[in-house]
Amino acid sequence: MIELFYGNRQQFQLRHGDINILGQTDVCQPVKRSEYRLNDATPIHFYIERETPPGEGKYAWDCKTPSIFRLRDCPGSFNLEIPVDSPNLQEGWNRISIEIEDPDGTVDTLAAEFNWN
Repeated sequence: MIELFYGNRQQFQLRHGDINILGQTDVCQPVKRSEYRLNDATPIHFYIERETPPGEGKYAWDCKTPSIFRLRDCPGSFNLEIPVDSPNLQEGWNRISIEIEDPDGTVDTLAAEFNWN
């Protein structure tokens, strides 16, 4: 299951620096593939927070994950960061499709949309 924290229809204003779509999944970790498409364009990989393994961190500031602070200790969480200068972003309604593939090859999908005005 893929779930967006603020629903499948979201609203963003032009004053934002980036569009951040937050969500989570219950797909078994580690995932084989996690991608989103903006308006049916080329797939873009995104990071899904994993369970924090015991022991020393291997990332900056001795963190256990590359998400540093935003998603730390929130396994299954993700943040789709869409730059406002993305060539596929358009004013008005935009479609986003999310696909997450588990280690066995099962694919979870979610279609959502957001208004950029």
